[in-house]
Formats: sequence, C-alpha cells, structure tokens
Amino acid sequence: PGGFLQWTEADINTNRLIVAPGSTPPSTQGVEEVIPIMNKPRPDINHEWIPHLGEYLSQPDDADLVAWERYPVRKEFQMYWSIGNLFVCEEYEAAVRKSAKTEAEVAKADKVHEITEKMAVEMMNGVGIYSEVVVAVVGKK
Repeated sequence: PGGFLQWTEADINTNRLIVAPGSTPPSTQGVEEVIPIMNKPRPDINHEWIPHLGEYLSQPDDADLVAWERYPVRKEFQMYWSIGNLFVCEEYEAAVRKSAKTEAEVAKADKVHEITEKMAVEMMNGVGIYSEVVVAVVGKK
C-alpha cells in the first residue's frame, strides 16, 4: 500500500522491419518471416492487450492510474532492440525444441532455427526488427 507500480511493454503489434541507412542487404526474408512468429508464437497467444495496458492496471482494487503513455522507440535504440529480438528468437526456438513431443513440433523448432539464422546474417548486413511503440503505465496503490 502506498507504493507505485511501473509497467513498460513493447507493443509487439507495431513490430517493423528496418534497414540501416546506406545498407543494401541481399535479403530481408528472415526478418520478414520472424515478424508474424513474434506477433503470434502460438495460436492461444494474443498481444492485443498491450495497447490497453492502462485499462487493465486501473481496474477496481488494482491501482489508481497515474500515467499511461505510448511513445516511439528512439532511432538510436533500434539496432539494440533488434539484437534483443534476435535473442528472443533464439530463446523461443530453445523453448519450442525443449517442449517438442511430436515430429511436427520438432519441425517447427527447426524452422524457427532456420529463420533465426537468416535473421542473424541479415542483421550483419544492416537489417533489423523493432517495435515502433512502447506502452508505459504507472499506478499508485
């Protein structure tokens, strides 16, 4: 009681492909393939709640909403954001592979690995992926 809660969440619904100025990458296929996977890694996952984060925080008995902002990711952070997304893809592949119980699930992990490898090469050629918008809320309990 009496404290503050801050929650900052990338709006994955705004994931975009970027190309560094002056770069002429031979391919952007890996990044293009990974965006829909990040947006919906499993059929039961939905990121539509992110833009409405403030509404959830301000439910009765939760917190008094102090701030609820959407702000763009600064351009100087885009490549760091991309590297973070590459790590997320690698972790996702590991999780899929670890829980795989069928040949189809193993094949999915193999496909994610293939896409992640493409993405890593593309990133070395100036391609990236980042969320354009971050949602931040602050609540007081």
